[in-house]
Amino acid sequence: MDNNSEASSETCGHGDHWTAIGVKGEEPLISLIQTIVKKGQVTGASEPLTTESLYKNLIYYDLELESIKFTAICGVNEAAKELPFLSAFPTMTKTEDWTLKIEEVSTIYGDDERVIGGLLASEHFIKWFVPYFGMEAAHWQLGESVVVALSALALDITPYNPEPVTITEGPVLELHKKLLRDEDNAAEADQPDFSVTVTLDTLRMIQFSNHDHAILVGEVLKVEPLIMAGEERGWILQVECLPDEPETGYQMPLYVFGHVLEEGMDPPKIGDTIQSTAWLQGSWRNKPE
Repeated sequence: MDNNSEASSETCGHGDHWTAIGVKGEEPLISLIQTIVKKGQVTGASEPLTTESLYKNLIYYDLELESIKFTAICGVNEAAKELPFLSAFPTMTKTEDWTLKIEEVSTIYGDDERVIGGLLASEHFIKWFVPYFGMEAAHWQLGESVVVALSALALDITPYNPEPVTITEGPVLELHKKLLRDEDNAAEADQPDFSVTVTLDTLRMIQFSNHDHAILVGEVLKVEPLIMAGEERGWILQVECLPDEPETGYQMPLYVFGHVLEEGMDPPKIGDTIQSTAWLQGSWRNKPE
């Protein structure tokens, strides 16, 4: 069995993430996916994630390109001469450790991938995509606390504009409803058109409309070049986030390719406060001490 794989942009499921790094159009994406499988290294393998799977195993390929990797998942089907392509996505290599309690394991991307939802000690809820879930599956158990190596890929980025944001769903809305009910004001909380208006003055990962995407607002603490295949393509920003958390707060590496900057925006620098719609990605690191 060789490692050729039939690929299409429709089966990828990560089109906006590829667009964020500059891969546009179906033909360039298909060509890139084929390159990952042909020239990438096998990172590992796992059993299928469902009992109904058509595949005996899942194989993970990584093509390393300095600051970032491209990852592909293929299925092993003994009846086929080729490895069926299942998914591909960029994988960020610079991460920051966060401790979270696992609350949700989602199949939003399909049977071969997972999105995890977890709580910080402050009960702040976020969701992230797990690139090597099959190899880490035993570690992602509901109710368990884990250390997660998190990173983010900017889908867009703008200078921070502290305009009010109206929220109609998600954990922030539910918290406000709970506060109203605690004040014996359940009638207002249960209104079908109930909403909350907030201003983002620190990084707050408000649940966005698309599973593992979030709105990030934060101060840039560090800037380093984002190198891909020997070329400088953007910046990796170390962004302060949740500064009101216990101890020293949290930070998040944010990968920013130059073309996602708002038109006319200067390159980000230390001290800037930025706003970004970002894709969150995280791998299992270890159990907290």
